[in-house]
Amino acid sequence: MEPDQARRAEDERVVVEGRLRQAQFAAQLAEGGRLVIPVGTPDEQRLLRVVKHGDALTERELYHCRFVPLVGQYGWKPKGA
Repeated sequence: MEPDQARRAEDERVVVEGRLRQAQFAAQLAEGGRLVIPVGTPDEQRLLRVVKHGDALTERELYHCRFVPLVGQYGWKPKGA
């Protein structure tokens, strides 16, 4: 992949890790771009579809879900830590 392609706005992105926040990805979306992302706690998450319209984002809840926790440096903090 060329360096400019990596920085180009995206039309679609699917995030499969529940700890990340949609704001991290929304700025990278092209006009009309869509983001599908789980949001919530490790025990209770919702799958959202976010669509970018100008400077605004429209969210739609698709499903309740529960993704496998990401572990390691960028993952969920262990309970009691």
